[in-house]
Amino acid sequence: MIDHGKAIARGTSDELKRLVGGERLEIRVPDPSQLGAAAQALAGAVKETPTIDEDTGWLRVSAPRGAAVLPDVVRELDEAGVRIEDLAIHRPTLDDVFFSLTGRATETDAEPKAGKGAHTPTSARVKESA
Repeated sequence: MIDHGKAIARGTSDELKRLVGGERLEIRVPDPSQLGAAAQALAGAVKETPTIDEDTGWLRVSAPRGAAVLPDVVRELDEAGVRIEDLAIHRPTLDDVFFSLTGRATETDAEPKAGKGAHTPTSARVKESA
């Protein structure tokens, strides 16, 4: 990985992605009053306390088992009566690695597109090679 002409990390795409951790499970709850119940249900399913973004309704937790954890999560949320608006497994990207190493988005990420404004670090794409 190169930053302003200087190598800041070396390795395969998968090796670099492991620098920022594994997969994350992300759930969005539309009703803020259900955040606590959603967090308890999620913790019960993955055996880890999720982080909660009260402003957006997103809960995030690491998912070392990846998508295999989804049936347990959905079951726990359903049993708790929690309605979800969105559920996703987020796999780290090379953009995530760059951001974690430098604290800023990639250069192509910082350039606004016509009428769209600047991208966020999670929306940028870096060409990945095996």
